[in-house]
Amino acid sequence: MIALSKGLKLAIIFMSVGIVVGIGVTFALVKSTVSNEIQQDLVGDSQVSNDELLRIAKEHVRPGISHKITLVAGEEGVFVADGSGGYRPYQFQWDFGDGTPTSSLQNVTHSYTSAGEYEVKLTAIDSKGTQGVISVMQSVVAP
Repeated sequence: MIALSKGLKLAIIFMSVGIVVGIGVTFALVKSTVSNEIQQDLVGDSQVSNDELLRIAKEHVRPGISHKITLVAGEEGVFVADGSGGYRPYQFQWDFGDGTPTSSLQNVTHSYTSAGEYEVKLTAIDSKGTQGVISVMQSVVAP
């Protein structure tokens, strides 16, 4: 993308199709009004160069969770972890939000004994010790 002033970058953020916030860095995804093209750019308000901002963004660990959104109480759910950024290999730590012991497996099965909404938290730790955390809600219904 072309160089933009801070004010114009802020305007683009508000008109963008999506925003992801990292450590001191904002990625703006901007959809062109002329074509279907979506462009990505770094927006920062510090004196750090764009190369340094890109390095920081690449080193930020971003975990991801794949799971079935709704489970029946007693049903064994499959939870799959993945990560990007940082330095592979990753270590994972699961917290299923129901008071049961955590798991350090990448892919794990877990069942809930009671219906309710549970916050599932996944921490990914890269080979340099940098951590990233994501949480999702797990819905559990009565049988």
